[in-house]
Amino acid sequence: MAFNGDVMRELAVQFLALADKQRATGPLMMAHRLIGLSLLHTGDVVDGRAHLDRAITLYDPAVHRPLATRFGQDVGAATLSWKSLAFWLLGYPQASLADAEHALEVAREIGHSATLMYVLNFSAWTHIHCGNYAAANALVDEFSALKVQTGSVFWGAWGMMQRGCLLALTGNASDAVQTHCGRGDIRSVVAVGRK
Repeated sequence: MAFNGDVMRELAVQFLALADKQRATGPLMMAHRLIGLSLLHTGDVVDGRAHLDRAITLYDPAVHRPLATRFGQDVGAATLSWKSLAFWLLGYPQASLADAEHALEVAREIGHSATLMYVLNFSAWTHIHCGNYAAANALVDEFSALKVQTGSVFWGAWGMMQRGCLLALTGNASDAVQTHCGRGDIRSVVAVGRK
């Protein structure tokens, strides 16, 4: 099945309509996050960022942090990560880095490993996009250590991709192939993907 941005946006709009009827901040926050993501994924970055801003405004850590166990990561930290990407796409690298750092602060404060993995992933990409390779490398190191601790194959593939990207961008593309292919990492990720 191929990606269909029109369907994604329509489902997000329907979710917002249902959330408006409830008038509870949790569903409204999630609805604005969903609309923001659907707009980002379909190229409407300005309006997408506005919805992500609204989601952050509605986010109340005391009320919404427990949702991390339901959604896999803290909604506030995850939304900041996407907002960081939106700022970068709009040409505001400093605002992008500020949101990435804020997301990292929130994730570390929470102490929820899945949230930290999610945010480390986005923050590393933000630094890569901004050309901050040393900072990105430090985040990928932290990401890799947490991946080993949690045993996450899914996040392991992301970490491997980030490490390869950094090696290629810093003139060490051959190291990326030798380091990852030599350890069998690619074969193990491909084998898991076939299951």
